[in-house]
Amino acid sequence: MITATISGLDVTIKNIGKLSEQGKKGAYDGVFKALDVANQACEKMISADDHSLAELALMGHPYSAAHPDPPHSDPIIHVVTGDYQRGLVTTPPVGWSDAIISGTIKNDDPKDRWLQDGTVNMIARPYMEWVIQTIGTGLRDLIIANIMRGVERGRDLFHKGA
Repeated sequence: MITATISGLDVTIKNIGKLSEQGKKGAYDGVFKALDVANQACEKMISADDHSLAELALMGHPYSAAHPDPPHSDPIIHVVTGDYQRGLVTTPPVGWSDAIISGTIKNDDPKDRWLQDGTVNMIARPYMEWVIQTIGTGLRDLIIANIMRGVERGRDLFHKGA
């Protein structure tokens, strides 16, 4: 199951206890690859450099809650100092021996909650939710394909010894 919350992006596969060892490794590889794709999408969403703060001010503060008029249809965040981009952290899955394989992406920067949730003075830009809505099906398909490859590898290994 793939879910997005304000505190981060979680990629979790549950109930894989009955999969073969190769199937579990495939699930692990799939979660790892899905996290990489999602992380790249998140980095792109928070790294816009097409407008400086001065230009945004001249545009009438388009992210203001009082008169929102964002220059982009997507919840893009512009680079200011780079601190926010450096706060993006991916925690990969630790292995495939359990019935649950999970990894997360979150932003440890204190501004994350304000940027994704918005404030009284600023509109929300929930980019992690946007990433899930935009590429979530592709992430799921990537994980499923990796599980299937793992199961097939396991089947091939089993049949070679027969």
